[in-house]
Amino acid sequence: MKKTLFIIASLLVTAYCVADDVVVGNHAKRDKNLQEQAVDPGKGYQFQSGDTIIISKDVKQYLTGEEPSEWVYYVRHIVGQVGGKRFPEGILVAGINSWVGPDGLFLVGATKQTPESVKKQNTDRGQVDKRREELRNMDKDRRDAIERDAKLNDATVIDTDRNRPVRQPEEQRPAVREEQPVQQQEVTPAVVETEPAQETLTVEEAKPVDDGDNVKRSIDRFSIGLRGGVASLLHKVETTGTWTGNWTPGFDVLLDLQYAHYWQEGEKPSLGILTGLSAGYVRSGVATTGYSQVVNNIGVKDAKGNDLSYTLNGDAREYDGQVLLEIPLMFSMITNNGFFFNIGPRFQAPLFSHYKQTIESENIGLLFPGYNVTITNEPGISKLTDTEATKYGTKQPASLFNILLGAELGYEWRLQNNNAVGLGVYAGYGLFSLYNNTNTGNLFTSVTAPTGTNPAVITVDPATKAFTQGNGFKFGPQNGMDFFDCGIKLNYSFNFVKQ
Repeated sequence: MKKTLFIIASLLVTAYCVADDVVVGNHAKRDKNLQEQAVDPGKGYQFQSGDTIIISKDVKQYLTGEEPSEWVYYVRHIVGQVGGKRFPEGILVAGINSWVGPDGLFLVGATKQTPESVKKQNTDRGQVDKRREELRNMDKDRRDAIERDAKLNDATVIDTDRNRPVRQPEEQRPAVREEQPVQQQEVTPAVVETEPAQETLTVEEAKPVDDGDNVKRSIDRFSIGLRGGVASLLHKVETTGTWTGNWTPGFDVLLDLQYAHYWQEGEKPSLGILTGLSAGYVRSGVATTGYSQVVNNIGVKDAKGNDLSYTLNGDAREYDGQVLLEIPLMFSMITNNGFFFNIGPRFQAPLFSHYKQTIESENIGLLFPGYNVTITNEPGISKLTDTEATKYGTKQPASLFNILLGAELGYEWRLQNNNAVGLGVYAGYGLFSLYNNTNTGNLFTSVTAPTGTNPAVITVDPATKAFTQGNGFKFGPQNGMDFFDCGIKLNYSFNFVKQ
């Protein structure tokens, strides 16, 4: 009987121990799960534009691949942008204009004081103090070098007051502060505002904002580009009699060197002014068809004493060209999505103007007025020399100045180094007549009388000089040589962001 009772008691004790172990194990497992949930590594404080931060020394490279300089770790930075097309989770650090992951940043001062920001500041305060202490304990040469580099980059080092006593670590603080409930710190932003270490690191001191929501910064941009397309120096040809005149579109190609300054505010589009210098070449043409003209009084008479005349018929084609300089002065806008728009005047100065003209299908006849007889293409009577049939020359008179109303529209892609490649379209319309000839002209201006066996020689004027009119300003009563162009623009831009 005693042996039986002993066995039963042993079984009861064993069952109790096993049950107790299960309970303890369940509690341990539950506590571990709670700890894992509390850590929650996938979530954390969401940085805002305008937050004051420092960069962790664990950041050995920016997201774009560059290596930070030493001084970068010892200055206060401002969050310029949260997330982008290339780095959705990245943080754009203004001033150095570089992308860093959120895990590599410590919060010094928040744009908006919330329980989350207070908790983040409390968590990161030790790292900020550690960085201050490193700076204070450095040898003088190294510290001076860091301060010098920071000053050159318009940055402020963390420790602005070397004589300020070192802040006590958390374990050395009075027990009253340590025993304060964590929840009380989270809901009382004043705790962070009154911390001695925060007095020299407040957001208000560091971030250049005007309303607490938007960061103001400026962008200086230098661009090199190439544009080309359809162009014309001529809109209208004056026509008289039976002949007609038509302009022929040509082309232009220009190299652009441009500078732009933008003012940017938060997530709003950047507005600015664009200028620069462009150089290039433009060419277009004019064609006259079915021209007919009679030239009299060449100093030769027929048997009846009447002056001989020549009848001249033919087609003329002319190509006009200019080497020009151009200075734009345009209003410019760039959106955060990459679209850009420019509009404003383009000031042009032609450096050199020239033309090439050919006479085609010419028909020259000698007219005997007293007998009403015309002899056409008779050898030895008259001719159009090779020099006159194909002529080259410089344009006179030509305007030395022109103003165009121009516009550009396109899209740009941001690169890892914060530069950009842009592609768009452009158009411009001239306000001045380039060639001003207010007198009615003739294509064939004179005939040199034949001598002996030498035939008469026909002298030819440029088609545009003879048949175009203008009075300077485009919108006057007469319409002359006018510039317009449109085409595609490609450019590469170097962006420099400043606070």
